[in-house]
Formats: sequence, structure tokens, C-alpha cells
Amino acid sequence: MSNPEPPPPPSPAPIGGGATGGGHYPARLQLDTEAPVPRYGPLVQWFLAIPHWFVASVLIFVGEIVAFISWFVILFTGKLPDGFANLQCMVLRYLART
Repeated sequence: MSNPEPPPPPSPAPIGGGATGGGHYPARLQLDTEAPVPRYGPLVQWFLAIPHWFVASVLIFVGEIVAFISWFVILFTGKLPDGFANLQCMVLRYLART
């Protein structure tokens, strides 16, 4: 008694055919072009980002100091005070939003 040969593998799907059998993707996307950006637009946006950069750098500095102090507070008391946790959450929220 001899072992029968296994069936051949299925042929690969045609490129671009997919499950629909056609050569086109079933969804189409059409976008209107936006209005041209004024030449000064990026410069104004960079200028408006300066206050956010300053506030973010101050908040990061304060957050690092609070994190260092909170490590010792947790070490000796076993819990993190709500004020420290709220300040660190505020820093993370501001950085995530801007």
C-alpha cells in the first residue's frame, strides 16, 4: 500500500484582484485641494509656539523636581500625596495637549 500524493497548493490570488475578482479597489477617495498656505503662515505658527515651549520647559522642570521629592515621600510614608499626583498629572496633560 503506497501513500497517495498530497493535493497541490491553491494558486495565488491575482495581483490587484483581491476577493472581488476585479482589478480595482472597491473604495475610492477624492479630496479637494486645500487653499494655498500664506508664505508667512509657518513663521507665525513658530512664533506662537514660543510661549508653549517656555511653559512646557518650566512644567517639565517642576515635574522632575516633584518626582524626585515624591520618591522620598513614598519611601518614608508608603503613599503619594494627592497634591504631588495632581501636579504630575497636570504636567502630563499639558504636554499631551500641546
